[in-house]
Amino acid sequence: KEGNSLINNVIGKYIEEVDKYTDNEALSGLDDIIYYDEVLKLILSSSKLTFSILDKKRWIGYISNLINNVDNIKYNSLTKQKYIFFLNDLCNLINGFRICDLDYLEYKYDIKNSFNQSIKMECDRILNFDYNKKRNIINDIIITVDGVDAKEIDDALSIKKLANGNFLLGIHIADPLYFFNNNSIIYDEARRRTTSIYLSDLTIPMLPKKISSDYSNLLENKKRPATSYYYEITLDGEIVNYKFYKSYITVYKNMTYTEFNNILINGCDDLNIYNSVNDLAVLQPILSKLYNIDPYYAKVNRSDNNITDTNIIGNSFSEKLIESAMVFNNQMVAQYFFTKKLPFIYRIHAIDEKTMSKISEFSQSISVDDSKSEYSKYINMLKNIYPKATYSLDNKGHFGLGLNSYTHITSPLRRFADIVSSDCLNKMYFNSFTDKDIYKYEDYLTEIINSINQKRLSIEVFSTNYEKNKCKKL
Repeated sequence: KEGNSLINNVIGKYIEEVDKYTDNEALSGLDDIIYYDEVLKLILSSSKLTFSILDKKRWIGYISNLINNVDNIKYNSLTKQKYIFFLNDLCNLINGFRICDLDYLEYKYDIKNSFNQSIKMECDRILNFDYNKKRNIINDIIITVDGVDAKEIDDALSIKKLANGNFLLGIHIADPLYFFNNNSIIYDEARRRTTSIYLSDLTIPMLPKKISSDYSNLLENKKRPATSYYYEITLDGEIVNYKFYKSYITVYKNMTYTEFNNILINGCDDLNIYNSVNDLAVLQPILSKLYNIDPYYAKVNRSDNNITDTNIIGNSFSEKLIESAMVFNNQMVAQYFFTKKLPFIYRIHAIDEKTMSKISEFSQSISVDDSKSEYSKYINMLKNIYPKATYSLDNKGHFGLGLNSYTHITSPLRRFADIVSSDCLNKMYFNSFTDKDIYKYEDYLTEIINSINQKRLSIEVFSTNYEKNKCKKL
């Protein structure tokens, strides 16, 4: 009964958001257009809602008039093209036409698969520059543990058993900021992309491959710039002390999850690897007790269908180890900034009791059988209720992980938030600063965080549409 009115309202909001989006020189707010675009797709495809032919013609005429009379003073060339694109896309949606090739998806959702010539030339320049930065040279036995197809290796571990019985855990993270700073066009491009996008048959990198897959990649027997985080931990899980370093590291061995698990069971001839694997195995349950994953958070974030998620989703011992170590490091860095009351980019996950009660009632009312399709439907419905984690200047804790402070800093080759966290360390841990610097950086972080959060929806919808279209072609 109210379908026609609902559709009219959504179309009106869509056009309103297009006006806002293209009226902003920074072209921020794309997520608002995408939101109404997705809602409109949903209601137009519903068999229970009707949209009159007269209203369709009226809207097409109105939109055509907007395009034919676009204000050339108001728009520059870029915004004029975007404005007309989204209005034409709306016409297609109203008429039931669907375009879904890669070029269309990239343009609509502001996703770039390739890097332009300016970025490529700048990348060549910085990678051929003769750097002479003083850093701590780390000579520990350092290993990486990743999936067999991993191309961006940005985290590594070392471990020593101290004379007092404690463990000295080293977490070594690739440092692409060694090659560029936040004034660089490479930094700007990473900010615009916000993350690498992993699709079933395509990877769209955040950083040029020469940086992410070569010069910053933690490859075996290659000297690499890193940030090294050292923690002395007792067998009871007490953090005795910690220290962060700007470092040069050389990975002793690149390992897969399967290789690590096999050594744990069958041993190996290399005593350096054998001792490291076994000591890390002792430490893993200690680290895992330092956080507590909410069951619903695990369900929502570990679904095989969540193709834009770059978190570890496996359950083998080695995968649990890496997850525990990275969560621990993220927590410790966030806790440092929170304790010092310094501006920082936190990863927060806030939820109230009313929402939790609603989620619990929903889960109890749904009968989920063992079939993959039914469980997938349940997870997708749960995602609509369960709050998403996001980035914030205000530390509100991370309910999903049961932590008071949390951030992302262990994946800087594939996630821009981690680069920003590393930049915070550079400015307020490794260097001196003034109150003026703090206030200025706080304003800068606010802008950065907003741009990262706004990009999330466009990446998710782009990825979903890409996979659906690929399946149709197959």
